[in-house]
Amino acid sequence: MAKKKVFDPEEIHLINVGSFKSIIDVGFDVNELSEKFHAYHFCFAQKTALNIKEGAARIRLNTTIVARDEKKIDLDAKCEFELEFHFFIEDFASYFTHKKDEVPQIDENLGFSMLAISYSTARGIIYSKTQGSVLSGIILPVIDPKNLMNESYEIMSAIG
Repeated sequence: MAKKKVFDPEEIHLINVGSFKSIIDVGFDVNELSEKFHAYHFCFAQKTALNIKEGAARIRLNTTIVARDEKKIDLDAKCEFELEFHFFIEDFASYFTHKKDEVPQIDENLGFSMLAISYSTARGIIYSKTQGSVLSGIILPVIDPKNLMNESYEIMSAIG
């Protein structure tokens, strides 16, 4: 078994951010609808792809946000975003442990850091893209990036 390298966050480089979906969908009576907003329901899904030889990683983060009323019933106001983050990691191969006959395991600090960078960047993009809409002011909640290690994660957040 190869010894894994000590994690160095300065070896992570975010080299590109892409937006594949950016939809804000609201019902007809926007003014009445916004007065009913009490909370947001956030759903996240992510897929990660790694190319160890090239030192490259890609994280695709899907985010769906639905406005809810005080009874936690979905309102006719939601937005969906699909963002993709490309990373270059110096000496990438050294961040993996290899056990015989098993899939190589990435250093969890590196995985968590890439997810944290992706999520925090998405927070700013989504905040900016919702400005001027009925869903203006949406700020994704602060979360533990470990929760994004699963393929999907959901959280509720009250407004104000």
